[in-house]
This record gives sequence, structure tokens and C-alpha cells, in this order.
Amino acid sequence: MKILDIEDKIKNRFKNFFKRLFGHNQKVINFLRALNPPSVKHLILSRLNSGAGAGSRTVSDLAGKISFKKGYPADKWDVVAKRRFENQKNKNNPVYSWLDSEFIDRNYIRPRVSGAEDVWWGTYIMNKYIPEKLSYGLSLGCGDGTYERVFVQKEKCNEIDAFDIGMGAIEVAKMAARQYGLEDRIHYQAVDVNSIKLPEKKYGLVLCNMALHHFKDLENVYSEISKSLKEDGLFVFNEFVGPTQFQWTDKQVKVINDILKILPDRYRYQPLCKCYKDTFSRPSIKEMNSIDPTEAVRSKDIIPKLENHFSIIERKDYGGTILHTLLQDIICNFDENSQEDMAILQLIFYIEDVLLREGCIESDHSMVVCKKKGI
Repeated sequence: MKILDIEDKIKNRFKNFFKRLFGHNQKVINFLRALNPPSVKHLILSRLNSGAGAGSRTVSDLAGKISFKKGYPADKWDVVAKRRFENQKNKNNPVYSWLDSEFIDRNYIRPRVSGAEDVWWGTYIMNKYIPEKLSYGLSLGCGDGTYERVFVQKEKCNEIDAFDIGMGAIEVAKMAARQYGLEDRIHYQAVDVNSIKLPEKKYGLVLCNMALHHFKDLENVYSEISKSLKEDGLFVFNEFVGPTQFQWTDKQVKVINDILKILPDRYRYQPLCKCYKDTFSRPSIKEMNSIDPTEAVRSKDIIPKLENHFSIIERKDYGGTILHTLLQDIICNFDENSQEDMAILQLIFYIEDVLLREGCIESDHSMVVCKKKGI
């Protein structure tokens, strides 16, 4: 099926979807008037035909659907770390999270963070902010150890201390470090980061990837990070900063459900539960606490509380407000080799883009670079 045929088939559905959602909002009306076949075709073709450098693959946790009792939450992160490490070794494994999709990473996230689809956010940080090798770095909530390994392998840090609450996760990270000959340069320890105590002015870089939103005592964590940074040190994080405990806004829920109504059955099938994703709803606080009491425990406070200790040098918001939960458990149904699948996925990207650009929704994910306040 040609792209033009695809766009003609679904264009009016999306127009009606926007009208139902936003009524007579003039900005949206102007967008709808601009949504003609040439503009949609150009959008799809420009992204499908652009260069697709693989670069470094970002890896997210897949733990949102896992529930544990004994040793919780550390046991959860042990399982997650092992799963992430196995997925890196076998690129043919199906992905279920939007952050695990290489297509989304290349065509949606990287352009918004680094400005280039072949430049991963970590590479962007290394190239822009770390011209010379640092003596010591710190990785908090390190999981399977992917990120500190990259920074050491790229000779941006001579040594890195890395902490995680899961002993099993730490063992996976240690094993990987040994495989890469980095065991003497990365120092792992099982630690509850909430109550962490760090040395003064030791680190030139503190990294945190998709872990801050699991820390309840942000005040202590930020205070300790600030204390541990050298005068010219940087605190860098890539994070979910959306609604605390996934208490999604009414608008998010409505948009996601409206898109689910449009998507054909084959895109809504969830292999993990062998059922269809027909509707989406916000979980109750009780449900969140039973699944994982640390999940997004204070995610909405991450940016506001940050400003008590740090000055933001750069902040790159990259959405995920719709994509995150809409595509959870069904992203595996979109075949990158199918023009039709990619056209539909690109139109979903476009919906989120427009809603973010027009101020209808806020970004749920951010990459932030900051320094100690007063420096």
C-alpha cells in the first residue's frame, strides 16, 4: 500500500479525533487546515527516508508490569537488570516499551534531545560537556550498568562508582564489567539511594538514567549529589518527570483511548497477556502501591525540587506523554519494514508533537544537565 493511500484512509479519522478533543480551539483549527495530503506525505516520507544510523541503543526498564513480595523492591530490579542485559545481547527479542524501540529512539527521541537521529543522548553529553577525561564519576540507580560502561569505554571517566538497590542487578553489572575488562574501573555497590551519604567534592559527573523517579527522598538525594560534585561538576539525568504515581491527566487518558479506537486490532494485540488493548485508564494509588510503591513515587517533584540545589544548564523535553502508555505492550506489533506500520506510527508521533507544541499537554520525559547552585 502506498503512503498516499494510507494517509487518505486515516487522515479524516485524525481530523475528527482532534475536533472531538479540542472543539473550536483556534490553534488546533489552524493545524487541521494545514493537514492536507502533501504536508502529511512530506512528514512521513521525510522521516522514513532519512538516514538511520544505529548509534548506541538506549535501554529502559521493563518492570512496570512485574509484582514482587519477598525482598521488594530490590528483587524487582534484579529481574529487570537481567532482562535488560539479555535484551542487549539478543537484538531480536521483542520489545514492549516505547523506550526500547530503536525506531522510536532514532526517529522521535534522539532528534528532540541531540538534534540528530544517529546521536544517542549519552553521546551528546560526552561530546558537548566532557572534552577531557574526568577522574571520577557516579552512577545512581545503575541497574545492569550500561551507562557507566559506555562512559568508561569512551574514556570520559577514569573510574565510576555505581550504586543500585538490587544486589542481583549489581551482580549482573559486575559480570558485564568483567566481560569488558572494566572491573577495576567501575566500583559497584548495593545501596538504597534514598539514604545515601556521599563524599565531598569527589565527582566530576553524576549520572542518573530512569532512576530518579524511583527515589522518594529527593531532598536527601539532591543534597548529597550537590555535596559530592566538584565545583565544575555536572549532574545529568534522563528521566520520567510526568504525573506522580502515574496519575495521568484526563486529557492524556482521553487522547490515548481515542487513538486506541482508531487503531486496527492487529496493532492493539498484547502478546504478554494474549489480549487486546481496547481501553486505557489511570491506575489507583492502591494499585500502584501494590505493584511498585517506588514507581514514579515523586516524579512530578523532580524538576521543582531540583532547583533548590542546582542551576539547569540545559533541558531537553522529549514527550512520551502519549507514546509511553499508548504503546506500552503493543509497540512490538509495529514492523519497521512495513511502510504502512511506520506511517501509522509516524502519525501518532505527529499527534503528540502537535499537542505538545500547542501547549495542550506537557512533556513527561526530560534530559537535564545542571550544576551546583551558585557556581
